[in-house]
Amino acid sequence: MINLIEFTNFIIGPICGGISLEHAIKENIPPLEILDYLLVHEAETQRRKTANTRIQMAGFPYRKTLEDFNFDFQVSIDKNQIMELATLRFVHNKENVVFLRPPGVGKTHLAVALGIIAASNRFTTYYINCHRLIEELNKAHFENRLPEKIKNLGKYSVLYN
Repeated sequence: MINLIEFTNFIIGPICGGISLEHAIKENIPPLEILDYLLVHEAETQRRKTANTRIQMAGFPYRKTLEDFNFDFQVSIDKNQIMELATLRFVHNKENVVFLRPPGVGKTHLAVALGIIAASNRFTTYYINCHRLIEELNKAHFENRLPEKIKNLGKYSVLYN
């Protein structure tokens, strides 16, 4: 027969960072506090898994973050403006954002970083480079499926290219 404490430690021990139920009982940690910790931990794990799935499904060419971006090197880019975009207010307001700069200043890096933030905040997000987007729209046009293709692209909260 299985000891209930041993079984519980086996199940929740790894979740609680190695703290066993036996230890929690010895330390007089209230059961509600243990349960609260478990539920918060599980919710955070699910949020992370969902965000990672959304990021994978978005099709980003790589993972970049705003923290990775060197604003000191690219002085022509207004950090405050990018940080404002990171609030995703433009998504809530259904506004378009277009980065127009010469090659090599970090447009794609910033777009991917903002896209990852959007995907992590449960927005449907899709990344497609401009050349491929034009190819797909042309193909849909020649196949008489352009309205369907545009409708399909319109289902995303955020479309990056």
